[in-house]
Amino acid sequence: MAFHVDIPKGNSTVIVSIIDTETRIHNIRSTVFLHPDIEGHSHLSDCPAWSFLIEHVDENGEQKNYIFDLSVRKDLENLTTRNRNLMERMGWKVDITKDVADVLEGAGKSLDSIDGIIWRCVIHRILVFETG
Repeated sequence: MAFHVDIPKGNSTVIVSIIDTETRIHNIRSTVFLHPDIEGHSHLSDCPAWSFLIEHVDENGEQKNYIFDLSVRKDLENLTTRNRNLMERMGWKVDITKDVADVLEGAGKSLDSIDGIIWRCVIHRILVFETG
């Protein structure tokens, strides 16, 4: 089934960069991201957790920087109890050494230059079952 997306014409552009924190989540059921289930591919063994830097220069030459999604926090022990329990129950293993702030600062991008964060709201079937 094809979807029609009506994107209005405009003169604005942005630069989008992937922020790879090198975080990898292991043992995620593929149906968290893919539907229908693909036979023989029930789990994603090495799933990256990325964020995105969005840079926009307006008509006055002023640059605005936004982060889309903060990926996985480095201090997993400070996740909410619900999220920690979900990850444990689902059998996920997370390898994380850096967070978004570490990557940005390591690349010379000041955290003070970030004008906003665009939060991602994800409701997968596993979470629907949790609330149902």
